[in-house]
Amino acid sequence: MVGAVFFLSSACQPTQPTYPALRLQLQHPDAVMRQHAVDAFVLKKEKAVLPLLMALAGKSAVAKVAAKQAFRKLGKDAVPSLSWALRQRRWRPFAADALRQVGKPAVVALRSMTKAPEAILRWQAFSLLAELSLSSDEGRALAVQGLRDPHEGVRSAACLVLERMGHAAEAALPALLEALQQKSQSLSVKLRLLLVLEQFRPQLLKPHRALFLAMYKGAKRTSLRVSLHRVIRGFAPDALPTTSAPRAVQPASRPTSRSVQGADKKR
Repeated sequence: MVGAVFFLSSACQPTQPTYPALRLQLQHPDAVMRQHAVDAFVLKKEKAVLPLLMALAGKSAVAKVAAKQAFRKLGKDAVPSLSWALRQRRWRPFAADALRQVGKPAVVALRSMTKAPEAILRWQAFSLLAELSLSSDEGRALAVQGLRDPHEGVRSAACLVLERMGHAAEAALPALLEALQQKSQSLSVKLRLLLVLEQFRPQLLKPHRALFLAMYKGAKRTSLRVSLHRVIRGFAPDALPTTSAPRAVQPASRPTSRSVQGADKKR
């Protein structure tokens, strides 16, 4: 890891090779030539990370596709350097894209990043973990930890991990209900929590009928009433008003890295 940090931190110096010829070959019109460049980068292992990130940051769509292919082949060899790059504002979006290509070998590094001191890194880690295939136990444990995060964006990203798990997230029901009842909980996170609960089997939610109905009656925002209506109708449709359901609205948008970083600066 130390070596990876040294390499990338010194990579911006003119003396550090960034393999411009190979990078140029990634956008060659001949697919065979591009494949040769990909294979050459794979042989360079962690030293290929920076030039491949530069290709992802470039304008050539063909080079971007080739760079992503190289990252998929590099796998775990790219993770230490990409973990470092994810902490650098300049490289963060490209490192995140590369880690998506790496897939499961990136899980261990992202798992440790969910405890990073910076909210932007915790958010990025949970957002990426939501896109990767996690085991049920591991995904639930990490997401429950994220639901207690002080930052709204991180809590929302943790909800996304559970949302992608579907029924496998049902064991996290106590933590979800706890988060839903917090008075300081933001509307956007409540909507995300309800999206997760909407996927659960009705018989699991029915014992909490009184809680959901009380929230429904006290909800002042239309979006919250709509989301609660969708959850309640699965296990207690008779308890809902006989009038037409509240008009559907768009669910809360996912927080972006810019919004999370902006909130960090306010802190």
